[in-house]
Amino acid sequence: MQAKTVLFRNFSDQVFSAVKPHEAQVGDQKRMIIDENCKWDGEPYTFEAGEARYMADWKARHFAKHLVNRELVKKGMDSDTSPKKPEDNPRYMELFNKAYIEDSGAEAMSESRVEDEIVNKNKDLEIANLKAENAKLRGETGEASSEVEDKNERGATAEEVERQAPAKKEEKSELVTPIEDDEDEEDAPAGSEEAEFVGLKVKE
Repeated sequence: MQAKTVLFRNFSDQVFSAVKPHEAQVGDQKRMIIDENCKWDGEPYTFEAGEARYMADWKARHFAKHLVNRELVKKGMDSDTSPKKPEDNPRYMELFNKAYIEDSGAEAMSESRVEDEIVNKNKDLEIANLKAENAKLRGETGEASSEVEDKNERGATAEEVERQAPAKKEEKSELVTPIEDDEDEEDAPAGSEEAEFVGLKVKE
């Protein structure tokens, strides 16, 4: 199976995680919830607010879909979640394009080559993040940093996101009725697991 590397970015201002909770409005109350669908093959993932990470396109598509669904639900736009034809839903695609960022010139390649490229690109991304963080600590970012943040709000390119350091957050847990999502991940390799809900787990 062939795939290509894609940058997944948690464009929201809250952690996206199957283990770390974040605050959300549930009915008329604010509660701490976790994202049940932030998993792949049963393995929980955590993406801090603003964090970007390279991965295979089919996996990035999975995380992007569930992050977008979460953000749409928070806005009361439940009917726009997991559309059968995403390209025909501008509200969904506006957010999806912030989370799923294709590299210009990225080519489809074998799975083993993709894995090697992912490792190398994430190392480069980590170095870029550390440099950006050090620059912030030294107070050397100025207007350039503001420009990068503005581009990310609109949906940055992968190269632009590499210059940005991830933010950090902490908090607790709970059970909110999930929204059904029966879309299959046809591009995922055999044996891969696709969660069926925009799950929000709540702790009383």
